[in-house]
Amino acid sequence: MSKQFRSFQEFIQPSDLDYEGWLEELPRGAVKNSDMPKGKELQISSLIGPSNLGSPEEDSDPSSESDMGPSQLKFKRRKYDRYTTQQLEEFITKNPHPDENEKGEMARRLHLQPKQITYWIQNYKTRKRVRFSRGETDALKEEIAKLHAKLKRCEEALANTTCLVCGGPSNVNKGLDCRSQVLEAGPNIEKGKSPLEFPEAVQQTRENFLHTKDGQDLVAKLVVAAMEELVMMAYEGAPLWIPAKNDGPPNQPDILNKVEYLRIFPRDPNHSPKKFWPETSRDSAVVLMDPINIVKILMDARQWSTVFGNIVSKARTLEVLTVGVDENFNEALHEMTAEFHLPSPLVPVREHHFIRYCRQYYDDLWVVVDTDLSGVFQDPTVKSYRRPSGCLIQALPDGYSKVTWVENTEVDDEDIHNLYFPLIISGTAFGAKRWVFNS
Repeated sequence: MSKQFRSFQEFIQPSDLDYEGWLEELPRGAVKNSDMPKGKELQISSLIGPSNLGSPEEDSDPSSESDMGPSQLKFKRRKYDRYTTQQLEEFITKNPHPDENEKGEMARRLHLQPKQITYWIQNYKTRKRVRFSRGETDALKEEIAKLHAKLKRCEEALANTTCLVCGGPSNVNKGLDCRSQVLEAGPNIEKGKSPLEFPEAVQQTRENFLHTKDGQDLVAKLVVAAMEELVMMAYEGAPLWIPAKNDGPPNQPDILNKVEYLRIFPRDPNHSPKKFWPETSRDSAVVLMDPINIVKILMDARQWSTVFGNIVSKARTLEVLTVGVDENFNEALHEMTAEFHLPSPLVPVREHHFIRYCRQYYDDLWVVVDTDLSGVFQDPTVKSYRRPSGCLIQALPDGYSKVTWVENTEVDDEDIHNLYFPLIISGTAFGAKRWVFNS
């Protein structure tokens, strides 16, 4: 009957163990010196000698595998040498996504387990991704450093600029801060009135006026007169338009003769404050679209703001006064609001409230004209006033159309920054050329 032990310490007492007989039953190399309890290693070495204990050299020797059973081979580990790593790298380079059969074949060639091949491939790909990410991070850091250096040079150059008018320091940042404070205070602060007082009065006037018979008659007269003015502005030459000089830059637009314009189309001086700067331009282009589809885009506020998104930041149809005939918007009247913008915080957004009128002028000619209502309602908060503006669409063969655009605007130049003043007054920012370019 086997002896029962009450604890592990009692089990390993030297008086109760026959080390010599116990070791004779173990396979060769199954016991390491490190496995021996402290104080017993010398006793066991004296009994069986150092040659009977397994050593790391014997474990790494492939010839010892024949003397070991299956249970010992299962725990034996083979380290990757330089040749094995080289073979694995060539294998994964030729076949980045091997299947199980290919992994097993490679494992047999290198005397490894298939799981070792799988783990090595996973680790290899992970290290490769880490190296690639580190390279991308270094490249981004270098690019950010270059941008910071460029920004610093721009700030230094901006700080050293001088005013074109007085020749002194420009103080761009200081001017921007002052301008933002003025905008927050409101345009009517000097008059002692709330900034919201005038828009509410104008809104109430609009709602009451456009639903009266007098208001509808006045709108009808305004849109017809605006259409006739637009047609004349589009087709007239000299003396209304002064041709560009031949020795000047190419593609220079014609210049409107303001004296001749006011003689043909006289205006009430109360509707045109002296501080407003005129911006008038016209341009034309041929587009691959028939007139009906162009008219549908212009009469739909959503499509219009999408197609001309570079200029129109927001558009809304307030009311459809007349739907037109034959579902082609002929004689259609839409009351609309829109905001025109330039992608810069230094250029204020231009808000317009107008009536858009569409008419089939001839069989092959359509006219779409905008009539600004700011002058009708005498809105004192308006910063820009749009005179009759719009486009003429002439049908051409093969589905083409010729679009002639006229843009006639008066804007308060006090809100225009000096950096953008030449761009604004030349008509490049909000002129006809930009509208035609986006059509």
